[in-house]
Order: sequence, then C-alpha cells, then structure tokens
Amino acid sequence: MQVIQQKYSSTHCQISSNSPNERQQITTTMSNRIHQPLIFSIDDRLLEQHLTRLDLCSKQLQKIDKLPNNISFNIILLDNNEISKLDNLDIFPQLIQLSISHNRLVDIRLLNRLRSLQKLNLSYNLIESIDCLRTLQNLVMLNISNNNIHSIAILNACHALQSLDASENAIQQIEDLSQLTALKYLNLHKNFIDALISIPRYWPKSLHTLVISDNEIQDLTEISYLSSFFNLNTFYIVDNPCLSVVDERHGCHQPFDYRPYVLNWCLSIHNLDGVFITRKESLKAEWLLSQGKGRSFGPGEHAELVQYLTRVCGTNADERDDLHLSRIMLEQDLYNHQRKSSDEQINSNEQMMTTSDTMKDANETLSKNTQGKSQQSTLISELEFLKVNASSTVSTVNEPMISVHRKIIKK
Repeated sequence: MQVIQQKYSSTHCQISSNSPNERQQITTTMSNRIHQPLIFSIDDRLLEQHLTRLDLCSKQLQKIDKLPNNISFNIILLDNNEISKLDNLDIFPQLIQLSISHNRLVDIRLLNRLRSLQKLNLSYNLIESIDCLRTLQNLVMLNISNNNIHSIAILNACHALQSLDASENAIQQIEDLSQLTALKYLNLHKNFIDALISIPRYWPKSLHTLVISDNEIQDLTEISYLSSFFNLNTFYIVDNPCLSVVDERHGCHQPFDYRPYVLNWCLSIHNLDGVFITRKESLKAEWLLSQGKGRSFGPGEHAELVQYLTRVCGTNADERDDLHLSRIMLEQDLYNHQRKSSDEQINSNEQMMTTSDTMKDANETLSKNTQGKSQQSTLISELEFLKVNASSTVSTVNEPMISVHRKIIKK
C-alpha cells in the first residue's frame, strides 16, 4: 500500500490507496456476539476499486478544518475524535465511505449533500435526528448505533439500504421500512420496543438477520408476526421480559425453553440468540407445530403460553426426554435410509425397463431392415447396441430431486 504523509492542522494525515487484497471490516454493535454470514455487495465493489483514503482517526480533532481539495478522497475516516459538527466535507461529492464514530456529533445536516455515500458510520455520538439522511439514495450500509435517536422512519427513503444498525438508541415502536426491499440486516438491540404487531406491514420480507434483543417485549405470542419472514436466518430476542417469569419463590427466572416455540413460528431460522439450532430443538418445534399447541395461543395469551411451555418444554427436563428424542431421531434416520433405498431401487428398475423396451424396438427395426438383404444380415449384440445408443438414451440420474424437510414420525 502506498502511504503519503502530509501536514494538516498539526496532525498527520495518512493518504492511501486501497489494494484489492484489503477488506474493510464491518463493525457493528454486538459484532462479537452476532453470527453474521452476510456479504454485502458494496464490499465486493470497493475491493475491485482503487480508492483514495484519508485517515484522521484518533487525532484529538475538535472540528473539521478545510481539507486539501487537490486530492479526490473516496474514503474519509474520522473516528475517535471530539468533533461535534460536520464541516468542510461537501467539497468531496465523490465520497463513498465516511466513518466518524466515537465523537460528540450533534449536527450532521451537511450529510444531505454527500449523495454518493454508500457506507456511513455515525455510531457512538450524541445524534438525535437523522432527517438529513433522506437524500442518500446510494446508501447501502448505515451504522447509527449508540446515539439518542427516537425515529428511523426517514430511512424508508433510502431504497438501496442493505444493512442498518440502530442498536442502543431510544426507538420505541416499529416504524415503516417497507420500501427497503434490499434490507438484509436490521439491528435494534437495546431500544424500547414493546410490541411487534406492525412488523408484517412495515418491515421488508428480505430480512436475513434481525436483532431485537434487550427491548421491552412483554408478550411472547407476538413472535407469530414473524411467520411470513421466510428468509430470516439469524434472530436475536434474548433479554426481553417475555422470556422470564417473576415469582416469590424463585424471583426472576426462566422455567421454560422458549427456543422450540420460536422455531415453531419461524421455520427458516438456523441461528437463535447466537446458538445454532440443534436437531433435537427442531424436533421439539415440529412436535409443537404438528401435534402440540404451538400455534394455539394468540396475542394477549402470554400467561397461558408460559404455563403450557413450562409443562411441555420445561427447563427441568429429565434424561428420559432426551432419550425419547434420540429414539425419534434414530427412527427418522432409519425411515430416511429405507426411503432412499426404495427410491434408488425404483429408479434402477425404471432404467432396466427403459433399456429392455429400447432393445425390443431395435430388434424389430433390425429384423425389418434385414428382410430385403438376404445373406447380408448382421447380428448386433446387446453390449454393442448400448454403446451405440449411449448418447441417445434419456438419463434420469441428473434430474433434480425434491427433498422433504422436517419429516415427522407420528405414532
């Protein structure tokens, strides 16, 4: 990497050009806890370009003085300073990435002029309003975590947004983000959301990772509002009041396993609260869905649901329950093995029948052709015929198989 040192306000600016082998790391709140398999298109695009970067991190800057405009900066980093207002950045209309986290930002109105921005990090500041971001139509990744923001509805105008981290703010309700049809990652950890009823109407079905942990959700039955999010892979709901019970004997505790119940509504989830779904949990969820009462409790019936889950999915399950699930899994494996063997045998028989019919037609054709050619008939062996017709015989080996998920063995 080529690095050029320049003097700027008694500090050193590092101006560099990103090489294709450098990958910008995505930093988000709870990044060490959240399983994040997503790859955003912007990262691939940035890697393919040689972008000029200005690094002014940790320089004890209190304001942004006029920057040198003889270089077209694409990336500007101003993290870990004491800046309270954005100034003098509008001379870089080609700016693609701006990071100014861990400052004292209050006034960010200048951002509405930086319409080429694709990655923006404003985390750990004192921001209360983000109305100026409505003009950023190219914004793909936005981090506004750890501020004092009450509303994110204005972001519904940022149609290209794929990743939004609004964790640790003052958001109290689900707001309309329905126009963000490319949104895959939404982090609302540690806000004040207490109801999920508006999710089906306001949130896009494109969500892959959703974090609503450590909010004020009181009713576990409201998980049902996520049932139409078929792309949801990773979900965090831990540290909400709906997952615990308070009584005189045990205080605040969790007498039931909530995971099968969540899976019973959100069938596509592979990672729940940072733990990958086990096969036994899937079996419990399947039982709740098909034979139990997993979907029998509606909003407002949280107490009844807790009583039911404490009885059928209690945290004090003994070894017999574990052995029972193990036996069911063994029976499933045997069933699947027998089903596979049966399908293979059927396919084999069908191929043999096809070959036999082809041989019969070929022999009849051969007999007709030899009638007019006395003393010149030639017998073709079956092996030779198969070699000749190998390219013309229809094969079913590579036809797509329809897999059956979540087989349930009823007794």
